[in-house]
Amino acid sequence: MYKPHINLNRAPPSILKTVTQPNFKTIISNKNKTLNKTRIEHICTPNNAYSTGLITSKYCHKESCQKLSDLQNGKVFYSTDIFSQTISKNKSEEYESETNIKTDLWKLGLSDIWVTQEVYEKTIRKDFVEYSKLCSIFQEYISINQGEANSSLDEWYAQVFSVCNKEPKFILLLAELLFKAKEDKSLALDLYLCAAKFGDKDALYIHSTVRYFGAGGVKKETENSIINLEKLAESGHSHAQLSLASIYIKENRCNLQEKIIELLTRASEAGLSAANLKLGEYYKQNINIPKNYKIANFYLEKAIKDGSAEAQFLLGDMLSKGQNTLDGKPDYSTAFKMFEQAASKGVVEAQYNVGVYYINALGTKQSIENAIEYWEMATMQGFPMAAFNLGKLYLEGFIDVVLLPSEKPPQTILKISPDMLKAKGYLVAAKNLGRGSFIEQQADSLLQKYFIDTTNGGIKQPSNLKPKTDKSGMCSIM
Repeated sequence: MYKPHINLNRAPPSILKTVTQPNFKTIISNKNKTLNKTRIEHICTPNNAYSTGLITSKYCHKESCQKLSDLQNGKVFYSTDIFSQTISKNKSEEYESETNIKTDLWKLGLSDIWVTQEVYEKTIRKDFVEYSKLCSIFQEYISINQGEANSSLDEWYAQVFSVCNKEPKFILLLAELLFKAKEDKSLALDLYLCAAKFGDKDALYIHSTVRYFGAGGVKKETENSIINLEKLAESGHSHAQLSLASIYIKENRCNLQEKIIELLTRASEAGLSAANLKLGEYYKQNINIPKNYKIANFYLEKAIKDGSAEAQFLLGDMLSKGQNTLDGKPDYSTAFKMFEQAASKGVVEAQYNVGVYYINALGTKQSIENAIEYWEMATMQGFPMAAFNLGKLYLEGFIDVVLLPSEKPPQTILKISPDMLKAKGYLVAAKNLGRGSFIEQQADSLLQKYFIDTTNGGIKQPSNLKPKTDKSGMCSIM
């Protein structure tokens, strides 16, 4: 039987009760993607057909098949780290050509840290600070770092502040532009510190977060970053409160449970939807505090009102386990609706669960076709369990058992015939996506058994497999 839905746990994540899920990797291929929580609004699938009517693909069939082909051949690499995804996006952003630069303004070495006049004027108000003045002061920055200038970095900060009309927000804007545009982040980081020195808390928050996570290839500096975030959180900076609580959770600071809840509560009261999601998740499944499903339900519903797809997923998970129902019994029907809504917004775990619900008729009518579509969507986002289930489904086929009156034997209907070509493709994808996990081992085992001829290095000619079922008619797959 297909394994029931999964639980979106963060520390540690898990698929099965007895098996720990590895840090599975995720592909994001839509140019209009939303990086928050690694979710995207439109998912590309191989068949480009959505019988549920929930999701619309922006990709043509040819593009979809090519992406699936690349996935199955191991040509696509994945990353789950939110910051690395953000930086990958930043690096991929195209900036204007730097060929038509005025030589009197473009001095040796300046191009490594500063953008062209065209990019500057296109991004920032060109009448605010003259481009030539910024070139001059950034050339001075190079001289300071090379030990060729008499002024100190603190004096340089004062010059920048003066040139930028004593506007810390403008300095922050320059820092953000350079962090995205240039591989060398040194000037951007010092501009963040400059804006912070003159009172911009957001600049200090960004600098501290970048240094803590080592975003964009920046050298990590966790101790000072946490000190700065603690100061910001104490002063009422809601994003710092949320980030600091998340860091404490990540580092498993068991002695700071009350502080974590206090920080998240303050961030929630300040209106941060992500804090509501984190609080709901924290009360639902954190092992360091007593679980409180009533409070978890309260905060998840608040996050849903703000449009959080992950909160919909977590609330669906609670409903499926009876954690927030009046009678304590699972409510699969309502859980399915929650998973379906989250899946339509790109939550890959929800897409996997909807497929499981469709194939097992949990809270909805059975639909093998819909299950395949949702698993294909999850596979395209890099979820190995979905690829593995598709591989086994096409390897074994699927028979539906119709129970008739007791005097007659059950009637079997073949719904999915074995397709060895598709089976191999999805098993290869599952192996590539689940590297270092039990999924890789199980996918490799099936590939060795049915497709790899170890005697002569060739490909086996698989015999006709009969679809496997259990008494309920479900295939014996995860």
